[in-house]
Amino acid sequence: MAAEKEKGGRERGGDGSFNEIVKYPKGDDLRVVEKDVLIPKIMREKAMKRCSAEVKEFEDCMRGRTISAVWACQKTNKQMQDCLTALFKNEEFQEECKREYLQKREEYRRTGIKQKDIKMSN
Repeated sequence: MAAEKEKGGRERGGDGSFNEIVKYPKGDDLRVVEKDVLIPKIMREKAMKRCSAEVKEFEDCMRGRTISAVWACQKTNKQMQDCLTALFKNEEFQEECKREYLQKREEYRRTGIKQKDIKMSN
């Protein structure tokens, strides 16, 4: 029995089940989830490392405080936020993170091995 085309890009297989036709972008094209979730996640991780001095200073200020941290740590919080914001607005940094993601995606498509599986096996 030949596959029948249904509404919504699905095919009905010979066994009557529906199989989604997933079209992944090729090359540098990105899906919405990649652009809005996965790449910003890489950006956050890298930004936290690059601004580690400011983050550590803020963490040290916050340690042992509760409500008073709002006032006592304003300066260190602003320094940390300024550092992180500057990176997020930097187009070179955004492009670097996008390239890193695309390399990981290409490697996964080529090998089928997820990055976290590679890290765990080392």
